[in-house]
Amino acid sequence: KYLSPVRSFDLLQAAEHPEANLFYPYFQKRLSEVIGKGQGQTVGVSLNYLSQALCAFALIGCIRKEFPGTRIIAGGGLVLFGITAGLGIILIAVRGVPILVLGVIGIVGGYFYTAHPLGYKYFGLGDFLVFILMGPLMVIGSYFCLTGTYHHGVLSISLPVGFLVMAILQGNNTRDIIHDTEAGITTFENKLGPKVAKGFYYFSVSGAYLSVVLMVIFKVLPLWSLLVVLTLPLAVKNIKKMAGGDTNKPESLSTIDVETAQ
Repeated sequence: KYLSPVRSFDLLQAAEHPEANLFYPYFQKRLSEVIGKGQGQTVGVSLNYLSQALCAFALIGCIRKEFPGTRIIAGGGLVLFGITAGLGIILIAVRGVPILVLGVIGIVGGYFYTAHPLGYKYFGLGDFLVFILMGPLMVIGSYFCLTGTYHHGVLSISLPVGFLVMAILQGNNTRDIIHDTEAGITTFENKLGPKVAKGFYYFSVSGAYLSVVLMVIFKVLPLWSLLVVLTLPLAVKNIKKMAGGDTNKPESLSTIDVETAQ
C-alpha cells in the first residue's frame, strides 16, 4: 500500500509498522550500535523535509519497538512549521486577516526556500528573500501581533535584523562556494565569486550597525540603542576572519556562520 507523508493516518501506520519500511534493517542495526541496550536515554529525531516524514515516523516506531525505555524528542523544520501554524491560528483569531496574510507569506517563503518546484535558494535568490522574510516581515508581524497597529518606523527598525540574518546566510554560502558549485547549486555567492561575495558579507555586517546609528541620528531609535556598538569587536573579528579565509579551503571558514549569529 502506498503511504502518503501528508496523511496523518499514514504517518501513524508507518510508526506502528516500522518493519514495512525499506530502511528498517538499517535502523535496527544502527540503533543497536548507537543506543545499545541501555534504558532511559533520549533520542532526537529531526524532520526537516516532507520526503523524510515516512522514514522519520518509521524510525520513531523502530525505537519504540526495539528500545521501549527510550525517550523520543521530535524536532526540525517541519515540526516547527506545524507548531507555528497552530500558534498562528490563535494570533489570527486575535488580530485578524493581516496576520493571516503575513503568516501565509512566511510559510510559503520558508517552505519554498528549498522545496520544489521553486527552491529559490538554488537560483541565487536566498539572500534577498531571507532578508525580507526574517527582517521586515518578521519584525512588522511581531509588532502588529503586540499592538494591532502598523507604524512606518517599524520597517526601518527591522533593517538591522534583516542585515544580520542575511550575513549569517552569506557566511555559510561564501564558505560553501566550492561545494555548492560542485553540487550544481547556484547561490548568489558563487555567482559573484569569492571576492565580491566577501564584500557583500562586509556590507551586510556593517549595514546592521550603520542603520542603527542612522536611526538614532534621525530619532527613529532612542540614544541608548547605540549600546549595540559594544558588540562591534565581534563584528570586526568576523570580518577579519572572512577576509583571511580561503574559499578553496572551506575549513578556514568552518564556523563563520555560527560566529556571525553570535
